Amino acid sequence: LEMLIAIGEAGGVTHAADRLGITQSALSHRIREAERRLDTALFKKVGRRLHMTPAGERLHAAALRAIDEVSRAEEEVRALSGNISHLVRLGQGTYSRFHWLPEFLGEFFAMAPEVEVDLVARATHYPFSALSEGVVDVVMVLGERHSEPRFRWHKLAPDPLVAIMAPDHPLTAKPYIVAEDLADERYITYSMTSEPGFEWERLMRPANVVPRRISEVQLPEAIIDLVRAGFGVSILSAWAVEPEVTDGTLVSRPVTADGLMLDWWAVTRREEKPGSPARRLAEALTDWSRRHSGGLATLGFGGGDEGG
Repeated sequence: LEMLIAIGEAGGVTHAADRLGITQSALSHRIREAERRLDTALFKKVGRRLHMTPAGERLHAAALRAIDEVSRAEEEVRALSGNISHLVRLGQGTYSRFHWLPEFLGEFFAMAPEVEVDLVARATHYPFSALSEGVVDVVMVLGERHSEPRFRWHKLAPDPLVAIMAPDHPLTAKPYIVAEDLADERYITYSMTSEPGFEWERLMRPANVVPRRISEVQLPEAIIDLVRAGFGVSILSAWAVEPEVTDGTLVSRPVTADGLMLDWWAVTRREEKPGSPARRLAEALTDWSRRHSGGLATLGFGGGDEGG
């Protein structure tokens, strides 16, 4: 099951083997053995990537549920065997970057030593499904607030989308970037899906501009590495690229003269009662963001519980 998840996320045997800590040949053997036992193909090769067959997709869906359930049980057993009374699982949608987390956790643990916080990487791509299914207890998301009644939204901060490029890129000479500036560029995007409030909807579509070459890379760290090395340009949230812009390895520019702003939120299930560990974590994030000069607070946070 872990093999299916790793290949599904990595898209190939080499990277999946690295994630699992085994050799490529060992993983290939596992695939062949699984297919032998099931008497059906789980993957087909398209170009350099492995794509799941319908049988593979069915098992992959089951694998996600099973592994999540086993992982939660293991975490809860570890917590019960120690001095931890509560475990809160934290996820972050879209931009899985946690440069701010150590400072926040240092303050939070001093305030709530009985609460342990675990990160759940799988919430990056499906934050609301992960929240509703109990895979995470608090998820941080960037974007427009949904009207979903099952969730409570704690507003953290407005965050501008910024164009990022290598320091020697010609676009660094411009005070801000418009859609036409990207027409002849290799554009590296987190997602080809047009999401409300993001650049495809608010920048590209109104100008009827499509960059000449588009690469979809669903790992923010990989986008940053590619842009930093001069392989293209991208648009990400200012907070997500703050460390690289600060150290000068990336240059950012506003998107349009007026800027494109979105909000960060900490979202919990509505059923969480006041004073529950998940609500305490979300409220602590809001308070910490408002008060601190580092990490998240560089964006000028102001918020509070929106109650929605």
